[in-house]
Amino acid sequence: MGSKNPDRVPLSARRHHGETVGLMRANKWKIRSDCPHCRVAVNISLDPIICMRGPLYSLWDRTMKCPNAACSGQARIAAIAPGMHKYEAMITAKPFDEPPAWLRARGIILDPKE
Repeated sequence: MGSKNPDRVPLSARRHHGETVGLMRANKWKIRSDCPHCRVAVNISLDPIICMRGPLYSLWDRTMKCPNAACSGQARIAAIAPGMHKYEAMITAKPFDEPPAWLRARGIILDPKE
């Protein structure tokens, strides 16, 4: 039926194109920090990060000190990849420890070991 709309593909599905800061720069990703405490959003340049940490450094699942000097919060790192229309947090989806209640109620057991 055709391909998905690029704006409906989540950032986590595009992770292989931006696993490291070197790949992010090569693929023209934009990065910013979002502080939920003071609501400040600041664009981040990838060039200084590459100079200090190297091109293999990863920003996934990381936080940073809020760039606002008056704030003591932790800012989340968000990115926008080509084809996306809004920034999304760079957080890896973690599997649940147990199945949702609706699966347990129906007796459906999802065990990857079996």
